[in-house]
Amino acid sequence: MSAVGMRARADLRARPWSVVALTILVGLVGAASMTLLSGARRSETAYGRYRERYQQPDAMVYSDSNHLFGSEVDLDAASALPEVASTRRGEGFLAHGYRGDGETPLFYDDDPEATLIAMEDVDPSSGAPAPRMVEGRMPTSPDEAAISWRPDRPPGIVGQEIVVAPLTESFEEGEAIVLEVVGVGLASPELDGSGTGVWITPELGDRLLHDGFLHITADLVRLRNGFQDLPAYLAGISAIDRDAFTFDMTGEAQYVARTTGLTTVVMRIAGWLTALVGILILGQVVARRSAMAALDTPILRALGMRRGELVRSAMVPGAIVGLGGAVLAVIGATVGSASTPLGLARFIEPDPGIAIDLPLLAIGSVVLVGSTVLCAGIPAMRTSRMRGGVQGAIEYRGSERPSRIASAVARAWPRPTAVAGSRLALEPGHGRTALPVRSAVAGLALAVAAMIAAFGFAASMHHFAGTPRLWGADFDFASGHPFIGDRFQVEAVSAVVEDPGFEAVSAGNFQRTVFVSGPGGMQSMNAWALSPERGDTVHPTMLEGRWPVRDDEIALGRVSLRKAGVSVGGRIDVAAGGEEVSMKVVGVPVFPDFGFGPGFGQGSGITMDALRRFFPDDTKNLVVGRYAPGVVEAEVLQRVNETLGPMDAAVSPDDLRSLGLSTSAAERSRGVPLIAAGLLAVAAFATLVHVLITSMRRRRRDLAVLRTLGFVGRQVTATVVWQAVTLAGVALVIGIPIGALAGRFGWELFADRLGVVSEPVIGVGAVLLAVPVTLALAAIVSLGPGFAARRARPAAILRAE
Repeated sequence: MSAVGMRARADLRARPWSVVALTILVGLVGAASMTLLSGARRSETAYGRYRERYQQPDAMVYSDSNHLFGSEVDLDAASALPEVASTRRGEGFLAHGYRGDGETPLFYDDDPEATLIAMEDVDPSSGAPAPRMVEGRMPTSPDEAAISWRPDRPPGIVGQEIVVAPLTESFEEGEAIVLEVVGVGLASPELDGSGTGVWITPELGDRLLHDGFLHITADLVRLRNGFQDLPAYLAGISAIDRDAFTFDMTGEAQYVARTTGLTTVVMRIAGWLTALVGILILGQVVARRSAMAALDTPILRALGMRRGELVRSAMVPGAIVGLGGAVLAVIGATVGSASTPLGLARFIEPDPGIAIDLPLLAIGSVVLVGSTVLCAGIPAMRTSRMRGGVQGAIEYRGSERPSRIASAVARAWPRPTAVAGSRLALEPGHGRTALPVRSAVAGLALAVAAMIAAFGFAASMHHFAGTPRLWGADFDFASGHPFIGDRFQVEAVSAVVEDPGFEAVSAGNFQRTVFVSGPGGMQSMNAWALSPERGDTVHPTMLEGRWPVRDDEIALGRVSLRKAGVSVGGRIDVAAGGEEVSMKVVGVPVFPDFGFGPGFGQGSGITMDALRRFFPDDTKNLVVGRYAPGVVEAEVLQRVNETLGPMDAAVSPDDLRSLGLSTSAAERSRGVPLIAAGLLAVAAFATLVHVLITSMRRRRRDLAVLRTLGFVGRQVTATVVWQAVTLAGVALVIGIPIGALAGRFGWELFADRLGVVSEPVIGVGAVLLAVPVTLALAAIVSLGPGFAARRARPAAILRAE
């Protein structure tokens, strides 16, 4: 056997349990980080995979002979447009839907609205658009139906009977039809749970069509290049019939992005944080083990081992830890993948359960093995050059002088246990009892810093979710309703503008979608059109620049701006309604994430005049305002709600704080960094236990001398407790400021990526609580090694030494 093999085998035999413990810790940290990172990737891609699996359409075009929803469009001409890859035609019958009692509305508590949908071939394997069956199956006989999924529906609907009554041309109910529910389905654009569809068989659809019930013919369209072809396709539809009613799925894509985007970003950041800090903490432990194993390096050099052989022999335990940890991490991440993705992404995931992300697992395994090998090899390279002492063991740097901190403790608390414990913690010692104390302090300080950073990140998230200005609502009041025609513009906007309780009021439209093309490609995005009605322009929070004031100006969210590949001052092409206009980018706003909000970092802002260049007949369905100084908010709301209430647009004082999908997700996501902090805390205290156990082994001679000098058992235990508390205290002093800065930097990076205002805060309460809790836990953790040290027999130890 080579010298390298013999040395590595001797090391493993001398300290086998340290290798086992390190392997388990590396596996746990690796599994946590891989689970978070793969879960983030899975959440991010769930919607695209859902659309592909169930062949969801990119757009819908309607032909309505009754002119209730647009005009009677030549659907054959529309399906012949060059952008169309495939279409699926169906009939939608306007109807009322009830539970089996014939009185309780099927979908809404106070509205029996329903749509009967009859389509040929809804099997997803056929390549046709098909609903995803949440429960049960699609109907196969005329007396069966499947209904749209709703999140608030109680279970048990499958197997029950429902009553549907199609509407006639006079909007009266026709003859009621009793159907058995055999399934619950989900189809675009119903991911928000607002669907009112009842799928029926083509046979029943033919019968209703023959009986002359109100119906709309629709084509579900798949485009050759997906959403990228939407501007050209919609322009083609407009050329066929300018009054055609179309609907595209970009709004649904924005909804999914708003609902899942923030959680995905938090998971990704938590995954990277866990990986980085875990490597640093455990790397220090691996380095400490390697340094301790190198105690006899001067003797081995004298016997003929070269420095390269010493380094390679030290890398063998590191490689074993890395390979074992990688195996455990892959197993843990694979099992943990069953708990991802989260939220809406989990619901639409086409392949729920365990998922194996081979590229990420492979990269993660390489990183784990490489980092542990390096952490073992680097200190070995350093110790291979160290000089030996009189006993032939290496002498650590700093062993020749006493610790200043330990000396300060001795002056401030001159009890023998405190003096001995602090010196054991901070002084490496000499000869064969020497220990690398710097790596222990560094590892614990990193763990403390990571925990403080995670607490600060969670505190910043809570502050962000509770401060509307940070997520775009730079106004006091907002109300809107996009589904009541010009009534909101005529009544609601006028009521708010004329009320003396407002200092400034702006109004506009927040319902439309425009297509923005820049060097980075085309994007479909929601547009907020706002113009002043009274006083200065009231608009969302601006990160940079200003709100548009001309009809050839536009403001883009931070993320949309990056995707477009332009900056403030550049120009982009904006298309909608069959028109295309070149506009100048003048600002970067943060759009509030409520109603038809585009989501953090997304969307565009224009003036109302600019919107009417694309949609001349659009009305104002949004009004925002700032209160005048000194007014009583409740009185102002009471006055305007007299007008807003009858049109279902009334607001309350807490509306701005309670609205928003992403802000709610921010509150829910606070637990992700805290979970990561908990995992790092486990690693930190495992590090402390490792330090104490190895210290007891290496310093048993020093403890035996103390017993010989008169220390009783409880004093030995107290010395070990002081050693642990001193290590934890120094780690807190170093780690708290580093963690506070890291948490602040991490939040600023997160806010910039998300496209919102960065206003980090420090979790002062968590920091203050962390100090006594950490010290107390350090003392408790040290009791085990302390009791073990007091049971040792000094005579036997000194005789062996």
